[in-house]
Amino acid sequence: LPRYLRLAYQFGRFLRSSPAQVALPGMGDLCLEDFLAANGYAQAFGPDLLYPMLSVVCTCSYASVRTYPAALIVDYFAGKYGLSGAQCRAHEGTREAVAKLAQPVARRVTGATVREVRPSQAGGRPHVEWSSGGGADGATSHREAFDEVVVATQVSAARRLLRPAAEASEGADCEVYDALGSFRCERFRVLLHTDASLMPARRRDWSPLNLVVSPTGSAASVTVWMNAIDEKLRQSLSAPVFQTWNPVTEPRPEAVEADVAFERPIVDPAAVRAMEKLARCQGRGSLWLVGSHTRCCSPVSAGFFTPFSSSRSARTCVARCRSSRTASLPPSRWPSGSAST
Repeated sequence: LPRYLRLAYQFGRFLRSSPAQVALPGMGDLCLEDFLAANGYAQAFGPDLLYPMLSVVCTCSYASVRTYPAALIVDYFAGKYGLSGAQCRAHEGTREAVAKLAQPVARRVTGATVREVRPSQAGGRPHVEWSSGGGADGATSHREAFDEVVVATQVSAARRLLRPAAEASEGADCEVYDALGSFRCERFRVLLHTDASLMPARRRDWSPLNLVVSPTGSAASVTVWMNAIDEKLRQSLSAPVFQTWNPVTEPRPEAVEADVAFERPIVDPAAVRAMEKLARCQGRGSLWLVGSHTRCCSPVSAGFFTPFSSSRSARTCVARCRSSRTASLPPSRWPSGSAST
């Protein structure tokens, strides 16, 4: 059989058989690479097909894909291809999710540099320290108490914010801090641009997601045709716009609108244990953590994890705050320390 048909057969077998295979004793604890070997998948199936696909889905390197817990990968594909019906999507996209989460917020502070978060101690309230300004007159420092604090950042930033509290005390502060330190992260670039040379040469071959696999690359690359995946962009843009993760070929400098780097936590056995510890610590000291590092779930972009985990944290926070006197006041009568940020 041709190579692509052999790979297609292996992928079909994986979709059909892996849910039952991962349920066998000991299989659910294996990493993806060991799971494929233990169940007799062709040696080329991972490197030639599955790993590049998951490198893009998880925005991580091939090495990190190999160490992913097999149970999470199987769950993702089972949901995505309709075997479990577990795939969740935001009907109106992330913009609508963000708008709904922000709607009840009475006070917003933007352009600030948060320097420290201190969970509550001995019945007190958590504190946040930040600075604003920073122009010719210098930055202005602020320290304020809140009913609850939700830290929705990358894992390295969350650990940095909690470091002073962990160094000054013991118990829950140190437990959360230590759990955050269990994550290894990878850093990749993503570019927003208008250079169509990163797409297939023939326009009729363009698709919403266009993968490139370099024989020497540590991860796959993907260029997203933004006009094709977002109805609002399709209506408002007059020319094609692209988003490229981990570019193999650099777009023309004059075509680049944004070039940023971001960190992604690597999901390995140590990370799974840390996620379980963070789940037990949620709400201690009126501190809540939100992000892809807080939920052991199927691999998808962090854009899904953050609204999902933040909505769950928000529901619990609201339930706790509704029983308190200050939170029951309308926003116009809240004390300054009770305002949400």
